[in-house]
Amino acid sequence: MSRRPPSSGEDSSPELEQLTAALERTEAGLRKTEELARVGSFSWRLSEPAPSWSRQMYAICGIAEGSEVTNDSFLAMVHPDDKAEVERAFERTFAGAPPVSISYRLRCPDGTLKHIVARAELERDESGRPMTLFGTAQDVSERVHLEAARFELEEQLHQARKLESLGILAGGMAHEFNNLLTAILTNAELTRLDLPEGSDLREGLDEIVTATHRAAELARQMLAYSGHGQFVVRAVDLCKIVDRAQQRLRAGLPSTVRLEIEHAEGAVIFEGDPAQIEEIVSNVVLNAIEAVEEGPGVVTVKTGRRECDSADLEACVPYRNEPLAPGSYVFVEVNDTGVGMNAETLAHLCEPFFSTKFPGRGLGMSAVLGVTRAHLGGICVHSKPGDGTTCTLLFPTHVSETEPPATLVRPEAQRRAILLIDDEAGILRAAKRMLDRIGFEEVLCADSGAAGLRLFQERATELVAVMVDLSMPGMDGVEVVHAIRELDAEVPVFVCSGYDAEETSARFEEKVVTAFIQKPYTTATMMVHLSPLIMR
Repeated sequence: MSRRPPSSGEDSSPELEQLTAALERTEAGLRKTEELARVGSFSWRLSEPAPSWSRQMYAICGIAEGSEVTNDSFLAMVHPDDKAEVERAFERTFAGAPPVSISYRLRCPDGTLKHIVARAELERDESGRPMTLFGTAQDVSERVHLEAARFELEEQLHQARKLESLGILAGGMAHEFNNLLTAILTNAELTRLDLPEGSDLREGLDEIVTATHRAAELARQMLAYSGHGQFVVRAVDLCKIVDRAQQRLRAGLPSTVRLEIEHAEGAVIFEGDPAQIEEIVSNVVLNAIEAVEEGPGVVTVKTGRRECDSADLEACVPYRNEPLAPGSYVFVEVNDTGVGMNAETLAHLCEPFFSTKFPGRGLGMSAVLGVTRAHLGGICVHSKPGDGTTCTLLFPTHVSETEPPATLVRPEAQRRAILLIDDEAGILRAAKRMLDRIGFEEVLCADSGAAGLRLFQERATELVAVMVDLSMPGMDGVEVVHAIRELDAEVPVFVCSGYDAEETSARFEEKVVTAFIQKPYTTATMMVHLSPLIMR
């Protein structure tokens, strides 16, 4: 039996109540769904002056629910750079295009900038005339911000890996470079000593020695960039460092540049290598002076102390993906009123040999970064085109507990012989000449770690010392030294390397090595270490 609909005279309120309740539940569910998805919806009967918005649509746009919104008032909220694209999307929709999707930015009345992804479709009547515009708008601001943050982290990681790779390359090049310079410098010095006073050849050899020392300085900069420079650590007062640096720089200060110094009250002290710190501070100040030398301009150098948390330190130039530790720092801040730098220049600022001036200026800011990070500090650089640049060097105020290796004493040997172990034939020949001149009766040479160990086993009682190259194929210097120590705990052992003392010492236990000799070494350096062994 079919059910007939209620007549107008019958009571239909229970059925209407059920339908109304079901409609309310559906609408509530739809509102909740829109809220969770951050999706608002709208419909616009073109015969009416304004569109109808859902509650979430008002929430997304930051407008009180029920407020009248016209097409013009909505477009006024769209970011100026996106407005033309939104208007073109409307035009495509009314021209009969399939559902149109578009991304744009929206400026809410409270100033909040939101990222919106919208989709719209036009409904037409049977004759094809536009009737109603339906659409949705999703707030994707959180996703956009997360993607931007992820991209920034990826860029930082990429930059850190790039700097790490360059650091490894620079350190390896410096080591090989120092090996070559050792042979050049040693031969040049010894040949010069063999020549009589007034010889025309001496002038040329002097030039070779001078050029070799300059090349060795470049190698030291490369080691500094790699974060493994050689440091003499003691208390450093940044105020005194800045004062010494500015005294040197004022002599060549252009008349268009004013240099101002602002010190914090009291000493600004941390532990570091004063010479290295003065060098990098001078480098940064000189960069600032050059940025404003066409002036007129001002370079301001400030020193002080500050507490840095993780957020403060995240602004520092990334280095090998090694974060800085929050805590107490001292700083040197160098600000200039120059032309500033764009984002691309900032991204390359700490790469080796990068310069905004002209090529051939050395390692520059890359060496500054390497020395600063070797002191467990960091560099923060803020700059915009036309707004000048501010470069801040941060150094932690912790106290180092590193102690230099102790010197061993060797009882008097039967002869004054020394064992020289190095895989570079040129270094062996040059160093043998040098050791002969210093006064050793015999210089035993071995071109590998294994050969050197065999010689030591055969001639140990005749040796007053052993010189070992650190990096050799096969049995390297570390293995040789440990093997020698198992045979003789007292013979002086000197480790030579193109790397620095700090990195080399870290590979040996305390008191295993007598001293470290940095390549390229000079006759004077060798005499300081070895002459006492001959003079006994």
